[in-house]
Amino acid sequence: MRTETSSVAALSPPENLRHGLRLALAPWIVFSLGLLGYLQLAFIGSVFAALFALGLKPVPVSYGISLLTKSAAILLLSWGLSIWLLPYPVVFLIVVCVGVLLAYRLQIKTGDMLLSVFAVIAALLVPYLVRTGPELAGQIAFWLIANVSVAMIVSWLVFLLLPDATLVEATSDKEVADDTSYDVERRMFRLVVIVIPFVFCAFVFDFITPFVLVFVAIQSSQFVADTSVQGRATQDMLIANAIGGIGAIMIYELMVAVPFLPFILVVSLAAMIWFSHRFINGDVRMVSAITAFLILLGGTLMPFSDDAQTKMVFRLWQLGIAFAYLSFAFAIVDRFVPEK
Repeated sequence: MRTETSSVAALSPPENLRHGLRLALAPWIVFSLGLLGYLQLAFIGSVFAALFALGLKPVPVSYGISLLTKSAAILLLSWGLSIWLLPYPVVFLIVVCVGVLLAYRLQIKTGDMLLSVFAVIAALLVPYLVRTGPELAGQIAFWLIANVSVAMIVSWLVFLLLPDATLVEATSDKEVADDTSYDVERRMFRLVVIVIPFVFCAFVFDFITPFVLVFVAIQSSQFVADTSVQGRATQDMLIANAIGGIGAIMIYELMVAVPFLPFILVVSLAAMIWFSHRFINGDVRMVSAITAFLILLGGTLMPFSDDAQTKMVFRLWQLGIAFAYLSFAFAIVDRFVPEK
């Protein structure tokens, strides 16, 4: 995901504009389907739509089908295994931690960011929700697959409507090949030291919401799996999530002031265009800001939230605490166990 963002500067102005429009429209269309009541958990699908639209080329059809098949199998396996191990809390927690590590190892070994995201969700979100109720976890697993399917179709649609005339293939190939000299076991050790204590405390003390937990785990995998991500990374993430969170609060306040669906759709589209405009002008933090915006605003609009504004501020506070921990943990690990 990071390799393609760095190619934005190589695009001509018209292609840059189309890239930005794709990044704005794809998640907005999926998000709008949720607002219209056609798609549950649409804010998760909108995050995946943003990931699909972030690249300079559409997701290949063969890869998309393979991704959905593997993801469904991983989610089903996680759901069944979680139900089976639920009566044994110690073993349950150990298996969760092992699953998270396997998800990260999948990303480091294969470089398949999208599949590893699903692996992290299967390792964290499904077991977390199984403790609340197996049926709820099963329903969410189903809607996750449905959301990603819709997100993929929408991303293909926006690429069809807004194609790039030419692409700088050589630049992308070089960037993908740059990050090949690393010690896999060293990276895995860094992940164990940084992420597993956070996951352990989250499951034992229930101090964080499940979607925020998955969001932090996915972001932390980017930090460790990319040698270009060093000291400023977590600071940039804190800023990006603050921007996304403030944007979500502002849009929510507008929704409360003017509870008119067409107005809500237009305002949310304007927000996505603003994020995308900043992104194509070189602010790569906007990708994380879009993710935070969609998760915070979309999660707040879900029906189980009693006090939507308080929930949103609480989630933003949780993200801040989580990234403060990651910033401290990465500083310590970089000091004693550097990447190379």
